[in-house]
Amino acid sequence: MTWHGWHSAATNAHLNYHTADLHHAFPAPVLPAGFDLRAITSVAEIEERVAVHRSAFHPSCMTVEKHRRTMASPTYRQDLALPERVP
Repeated sequence: MTWHGWHSAATNAHLNYHTADLHHAFPAPVLPAGFDLRAITSVAEIEERVAVHRSAFHPSCMTVEKHRRTMASPTYRQDLALPERVP
């Protein structure tokens, strides 16, 4: 990860922390053809996002309504919530 500007800040053998200088821009990710990263913009995409979450984190109590509330909170950062879309 050092080639992307990350540096190990490990403090013990069990945990490995990484830090990066945020004053420098990170390179844009290179994605395979047909893949993209973008914000969720529609109700159908929220439903899909919740279905993926429930499948990945079974048993999960995530619902569409909970996800909508999360997205509506003042601390939610849509610019940081970029699911990868696959063809």
